Formats: sequence, C-alpha cells, structure tokens
Amino acid sequence: MEIGSGMGFEVQITLTTYNFLKEKSDALIYTYLHIKKDGQTFSGYDIFGFSEYEDKILFVQLLDVSGIGANTARLMLNALSYSEIRRAIISEDERTLSGIKGIGPKTAKRLILELKDKMLKGSDADVPILKAENKIKEDALIALITLGYQRNNVMKILNTIESKADVKSVEDFIKLALRSL
Repeated sequence: MEIGSGMGFEVQITLTTYNFLKEKSDALIYTYLHIKKDGQTFSGYDIFGFSEYEDKILFVQLLDVSGIGANTARLMLNALSYSEIRRAIISEDERTLSGIKGIGPKTAKRLILELKDKMLKGSDADVPILKAENKIKEDALIALITLGYQRNNVMKILNTIESKADVKSVEDFIKLALRSL
C-alpha cells in the first residue's frame, strides 16, 4: 500500500479486501497494527487492512479469543463474511466455524463461548462498534488503546474533549488526548 511521497507499507488483507481493491486506483482501508510479542519482548508487527470497518472490529474481537492468532483471524474472514461469522457464533453453529481452516471443534466452542454475548449485545467492552455520528472519536479511541492506554481513561478524556472542543479530525482528538494522558 502506497500512502504518498513514495512511502509505502506492506499490509496483510483479506480476499474480500483484495477483491474490493482490484477495481480501484484509490481507496480507504481500515488498518490494524498487530504487535507481536514473545512473552515480554517485542518480536515484530504486521499491519492488517480491511475494506469494511466491521471486518476490522471482528478481526480485533477474534484476536481476543484464546487460540486465535492474527493469521487464523484473517483466514476466518477469508472463509466467511462478517455476517456469516456473527450468525454462526450467535446461533452456536460449531459445524460452520470448525469448517474454517485452522478452527477445530474446541476452538469453535471457545469462539462461541467468548463472543456470543458480545455479538448479541452488538458491542464489545474493549473494541467500540462504529457509530456514524462519532466515528472520529471511535478511531481515536482505537488508536490510543493500540498505543497501550487504558480504555476507561481514554474514554473519559475523549468525552471531555468532545464536550469542550470542536474537534474535526482523529489527529486533533489524539493530540488533545495525549496532552491529558
């Protein structure tokens, strides 16, 4: 992915995103920086890109499930759409989930156990779901959580910033939040 000025990044994408990009010369991609750790040491990172915001959110939710790594989460999104994965989890369809490469019966049960309530509620405590009216704030929240800040602290600060300032970009939210963190 080239971002201008000759600078580019290698971005891991799903087949859905690939098909979306195939016809475009310019596109918006939602990215997630996945930092790899071996115990307490940093061992590298990967950037994952998604054409749909809901795919990115699901990807991050899948990473929170024990036994699901970044490549397995990406394989899941290659095999099934966001709505198919969500439907399989909510309806406790272990067969559909275990039909995905890298997902066995035990992992399918764990996916259902750990994500069903989150899917039914339509939100997740750690990963905000997109709301059109505050997408800028949501993107800032995700960025700051990715940097290692605690969700509760970040939310309080972002809510304060939102009520006191006329913030027009993610960058403005992040700059003002970092001053308070």
